Amino acid sequence: MRRSLIGIALLSLASGCYKETTPWETFGAVGQTPPPSTQNDQAADLKALVEGNTVFALNLYAQLARSDGNLSVSPQGVSRILAMAYAGAHGNTAKEIAKVAHFGLPPGRLHPTFGRLRSELKALAGRGGMELRYADAIWMQRDRSFKPAFQELIQKDYDANLKRVDFLGEHKAVLAEINAWVEQQTGGRIKGFLEKGDVDALTLLAITNAICFHGKWARPFDAQCTQNLAFRLSAKQGATAATMSQSGTFGYMETGNLQVIELPYADGELSMLVLLPKKAGDLRRVEAMLTPANLSAWSGRLIETSAQVFLPRFTIGAKFRLHDTLSDMGMFDAFNLSSDFSGIDIRRKLYVKQFMHAAEVAVDEGGSAPAAEPAGEASVVFRADHPFLFLIQHKPTKAILFMGRVMNPTSGPGTTAPGGS
Repeated sequence: MRRSLIGIALLSLASGCYKETTPWETFGAVGQTPPPSTQNDQAADLKALVEGNTVFALNLYAQLARSDGNLSVSPQGVSRILAMAYAGAHGNTAKEIAKVAHFGLPPGRLHPTFGRLRSELKALAGRGGMELRYADAIWMQRDRSFKPAFQELIQKDYDANLKRVDFLGEHKAVLAEINAWVEQQTGGRIKGFLEKGDVDALTLLAITNAICFHGKWARPFDAQCTQNLAFRLSAKQGATAATMSQSGTFGYMETGNLQVIELPYADGELSMLVLLPKKAGDLRRVEAMLTPANLSAWSGRLIETSAQVFLPRFTIGAKFRLHDTLSDMGMFDAFNLSSDFSGIDIRRKLYVKQFMHAAEVAVDEGGSAPAAEPAGEASVVFRADHPFLFLIQHKPTKAILFMGRVMNPTSGPGTTAPGGS
C-alpha cells in the first residue's frame, strides 16, 4: 500500500519579435553572484522563501477552490517553475512574477535558496521507506542558443535536465517524448500530460517540473479495520466510502468550528494536516479562514492527544491550465508580447504560451498494521465523514508540498481544468 503525490507543471514559451531591454531592467536577471553568506543568513533566507511560498500557495489554492469538486495541487512545484521562468525574466515581467509568487529575496539569493530547499527535501529519500523524487527538465529548440548564465543557474540551483528537441520540425513527436518522460518519471501515474496544441512549431522552450512522493505513515492503518461507512457529500447527498480507522496519539487541536489532526510519515519530517469542519456544510467557511497566520496558529496549537481517527481512502488527480489563474493573480506580461524573457534568449522574443500543472494524491492504509496499544478511551474522535482539507508539509521548514480538498472520496482520480486555457 502507498500514498502517492505527484505534481507536474509545464511552462511553454513561444516566440515573437524581440524588444531591446535597457540595462536597468534587470529585476530578475540571472548571472548575479550572491555575496558570501553565513549559516544564519542561509537560515533566514530559507525562512523568507518558505513564508513567501506559503502565501503564494494559499492564494493559488483560493483561486482554484472557486470551482467545485475534489482538488489537489503542488504549490511547491508551481513555485519552482515560476522561479525558473523568473530566472530569465527582466523588467516588468520579472516584477509581476515576483509579486504574484511572493519572491521577497533578490535573485542572487532566491535561486540558491530554492536549491537548498530542494536539497533538503531530496535528502529525505530513503528515510522510513520514503521516496521523494524531483524530475525537472528544460526542453529547448535544438538550434537555439540560450544564455549560458541561464543554463548554468537552472542546472546548479534547480538541478534541471537540459534537453534539446525539434519543436519546429517534429513538435508532435516532441509532445509524445515529453509525455513519455513524464510518465516514466512518475512511475506511470501521469499519462497524457500534454494534449494536442500544448506545444507546436512556434514553441522554443518548455519547462517541466515533477515531484513524486511515496511514503509510509509513522503509524499505518490496519487494513482489517477499514470499513464501508457513510460519507456526507452534502446536506441532501451521501455516499459509501472505504474508511480507515485507528486509535493512537496524534497532534490535535480544535476551534469552535474546526478540527485539525496531524498524521506523521515514517521519515519524521513530513506530515499530513487534515482540516475538518465540525459541520458538514462549513468547508467553504474553513477555506476562507485558510490564511498564513491561521495556518501557523493552528499548527502551533497542536497538542499530543489520544484520538480515534476515521479517514476515507481517496485518490485525487487534477490538471490545471493556469494561464487565466495566474493572470487573475496579477501576472499579465508573461502571457503576451509585452513579456521580457531576454535573460533566456537575447535574440528572440519569448512569451508564455501555456502553463499547465497536474497533481495526484492517493491515501491508503500505508503498510502493515501498527503495534497494538493498551486499550483505553480516546479523548477525541476525528471522524472525516464529510468534505475536508489536507496539506502535506515538511515540518522543519514548514514548506507545503501538496494541498487540496476531498469533496467525494469515491469519485476516483479524475481530471479537471478550472485554471483557464
